[in-house]
Amino acid sequence: MATAQLTLEVRIEHAQSLKDRRQVVRSLKDQLRQHFNISVAELDEAVTWQSATLGVAAISGSRSYLQGLMDYPVVTAGLVMGPRGIGTMASMLIVGRLVGRVDTRILLAIGLMLTAWSFNAMTEWTPDVSQASIIGVTMIQGAGLGFLFVPLSAATLATLPLSERTEGAGFFSLSRNIGSSVGISVVNALLVQNTQANHAAIVPNVTAVNRAFENPLLARAWNPLTAGGRAALDAVITRQAEIIAYIDDYKLLMIATLAVIPLLMVFKRLPRGGAATPVVVD
Repeated sequence: MATAQLTLEVRIEHAQSLKDRRQVVRSLKDQLRQHFNISVAELDEAVTWQSATLGVAAISGSRSYLQGLMDYPVVTAGLVMGPRGIGTMASMLIVGRLVGRVDTRILLAIGLMLTAWSFNAMTEWTPDVSQASIIGVTMIQGAGLGFLFVPLSAATLATLPLSERTEGAGFFSLSRNIGSSVGISVVNALLVQNTQANHAAIVPNVTAVNRAFENPLLARAWNPLTAGGRAALDAVITRQAEIIAYIDDYKLLMIATLAVIPLLMVFKRLPRGGAATPVVVD
């Protein structure tokens, strides 16, 4: 699973009133949602007519798992992963109204625990998992992302004066994108490495003298004494190795998510009712 988060500082030079600002922001959010599979929410109050801060979140779904291991068609994979975006959007709308009223650390802890729970549930996935289970787990995962993204953006920008928010949002986005790129690269590299290691560990147990091949059905499809049988057998072994590698990746992500929770102690509670308190505007 790959996630992307972006903070946009928008200048609306021609806005002469809050109504003009609201129309521009609403139109921009609608166009972003229409053209891209993302969640968009406003992160700041309407303290000035000519500026707005938008938060954008996107999740690349586990489509490689669904299409590669579960043989889902592209459309079906998209429909199954789509509800995760609904979970993200709903949680962003809710948590945007809680920031500044509820301790930021509590909101972040909820997001981390929801995300960790979803990764724990994904460690039990096999190609036989039902679509209902996938939708339920990914919706909770999307909700966890919403509980993380909005408070984290709010805590980053809350202590900055309005004149420095553009630079702060840019630096925040840069550091987050670098971390996201490194994390995605590490997880993908581990997926490939673990697939190879699991393949090597399984192969010694598959030999021509294995008693399982006494079954005529198995011997006909996966006969290790024929070229076609060996190719089919290797494909099955690779598939099993990849399933185990995905489970290992999900377990690693769960552990990494739980390990972040103690770091919440360095966060401070945002000022209640402060001018920088972000809200989400429908």
